[in-house]
Amino acid sequence: MHPIDEKSPLHGLTAKELREGDMRLAVTISGLDETFAATVTSRYDYPHENIVFGGRFADIFEEGDHPRHLYIDLSKFHDVEPTSAER
Repeated sequence: MHPIDEKSPLHGLTAKELREGDMRLAVTISGLDETFAATVTSRYDYPHENIVFGGRFADIFEEGDHPRHLYIDLSKFHDVEPTSAER
């Protein structure tokens, strides 16, 4: 996760500046496929048209009935929700 605070190079950028600069974010995610003990990597580019100000991706992790059991709800994978300041 990259918090956009005073130390972030994205801090203070506006949607207009992203559009005028034809900016995009490149996101790379790495994980481990436990079945094959192999590293899995994915990369996705978000063009300025797809960047949502005042929003964040929904949390896809849910706790189960037993402590330390986490479940992934992939139906929420692309959901965007307002940030706490926007709620």
